[in-house]
Amino acid sequence: MSLFRILGMFFRLLLAMFKLRRLHKDVKYPGGGLVALDIVLSAYRHGDYEEGLAACEGLKTNGQESSTSLYFKGANLMNLGRLDEAEKALNASAKLENDDRKMALRYSTLGELMIEQQRYDAANDCFEKSARLWPGRGMPDRDTAECLLHQQSNPSDALSRARVALKKERDREPLSNESQQQNISECLATLAWAVAESSRDRTEVDRLVSEAVPMIETAHLSSGHDAAQPVIARVHYYCGRAYAALGDQSKGSLHFEEAARQDPKGTWGRRARAVQV
Repeated sequence: MSLFRILGMFFRLLLAMFKLRRLHKDVKYPGGGLVALDIVLSAYRHGDYEEGLAACEGLKTNGQESSTSLYFKGANLMNLGRLDEAEKALNASAKLENDDRKMALRYSTLGELMIEQQRYDAANDCFEKSARLWPGRGMPDRDTAECLLHQQSNPSDALSRARVALKKERDREPLSNESQQQNISECLATLAWAVAESSRDRTEVDRLVSEAVPMIETAHLSSGHDAAQPVIARVHYYCGRAYAALGDQSKGSLHFEEAARQDPKGTWGRRARAVQV
């Protein structure tokens, strides 16, 4: 999280589609209230991106694509690995959006897509735009730390950004307890990866992971929703990368296996399977 994983979160998907729930609470959809959005978010929680993509039709306005329908369409397409289509939808969504916070989430998700395409400079540009649009939110710093870790060029800078992200997310007023726990868990797991890459401090990695995993696995309890499987998978993927960086392939594999189990059809399952090969 984010407003969901945020995505992230969105999708920040994240980080992160259910995190937009509160930002869209005043939007009316066919079928009354937020029925269409609830279907999309429920599908996301269960990692059913095909169902979520189909439900995006209900988010259109008078039969026309809206910023909301395009955003969730892009997020689902990204999770399905249809990256070119996802990029078009997310860019179109950003052009139609006027709310700064919603725009920030769109740039966060677009940046995640750029990481998938290994377009790291473009990803960082997206995260910088997201940070400017929503000052005080820590997830763009977390996203930037992840981008640096993928580049494997400056682990100390990644460590610094991950620490900043965690502090911001702990300090800022949350949209909900669930979204705050999701965001903090993602920040903790990213920080564990950065610590492993920069200092190989096993004790610190163990401490961060032992806080991150239980937090994300129980984040849903206060909301009455099912656990968001992609977000759990995301945290386990980062933890797996941390232990892999420490040279503990056995423990890393356990986290990658859990990521793949939680998100078999999505981004985090694909990433986990790729690093296990």
